[in-house]
Amino acid sequence: MTREDMLRHAEQWIDTVNRRDLDGLLLNFTADASFLSPLAVTLLGKPLVEGKAALASYRRDAFDRASTIEFRLDHVVCDTECREMVVVFDRMINGEHNRACEFMRFDERGRQIFGEAMNGAKLG
Repeated sequence: MTREDMLRHAEQWIDTVNRRDLDGLLLNFTADASFLSPLAVTLLGKPLVEGKAALASYRRDAFDRASTIEFRLDHVVCDTECREMVVVFDRMINGEHNRACEFMRFDERGRQIFGEAMNGAKLG
């Protein structure tokens, strides 16, 4: 993946979350992708979501619990050699605003194989 590919992926990711487009969000994940999130503990009882089907269920539940969602891209840190990036963004869900970032790792074909959500300080 090039830096431009990663930036495009980050912009598309933000857009699909804001539109609650579950199919679009999962499009670039591999079948055996995994995702680590503190929110998963609340929804699933464990922090690690394993497999695209489980990820779909987790994201659907998260979307259903949010009356409002708005992510705003701040910047992206890319490591093209390792096929990893960090997306830094403002996260507004149900009136709560905080800084957050999501770490993403990709396979050689540009499909996401791992993600990790890191939710930061509350801003409002």
